Amino acid sequence: MRHNIVPEKALLRGTIRTFDAKVRTQVHDKIRRIVKQLSESQGATATVRIDRGAPVTYNDAALTTQLVPTLEEIYGTEQVMLTTPMGLAEDFSWFQEKVPGFYFFIGGRPSDVPPSEAIPNHSPFFYVDEAALPLGVHAMSRLAADYLRDIKAQ
Repeated sequence: MRHNIVPEKALLRGTIRTFDAKVRTQVHDKIRRIVKQLSESQGATATVRIDRGAPVTYNDAALTTQLVPTLEEIYGTEQVMLTTPMGLAEDFSWFQEKVPGFYFFIGGRPSDVPPSEAIPNHSPFFYVDEAALPLGVHAMSRLAADYLRDIKAQ
């Protein structure tokens, strides 16, 4: 492929993620409209196929407020941090479209690896320290018990 030769065909691929389902639909519509108008303006044709994939995973605000104290008890306040929204898309998000959800990371980075050098989980070099799993199961159990206790108290 040469940078100064216009090919007969081109294929563009990418990922589109938004934090709002309505905005996601708007972005998809705009992409279709822009591609159609741009291709027509150049006497070309274009086909747009968008696989919506999984929705963005997000935490329900009320559940977060309710359950973060449980995580702070289990992991310690210095180990629990709220982050700004991330463009994560997990199968879990399909459930969150039906009921409020709370998604969190249990921290499976090996203890001898600094956070800045941790390999992301979608890398072929990813390694999880399984020592994090028992505490993760404990956290999940406590979160469920605390949630049910609070529901019963209402």
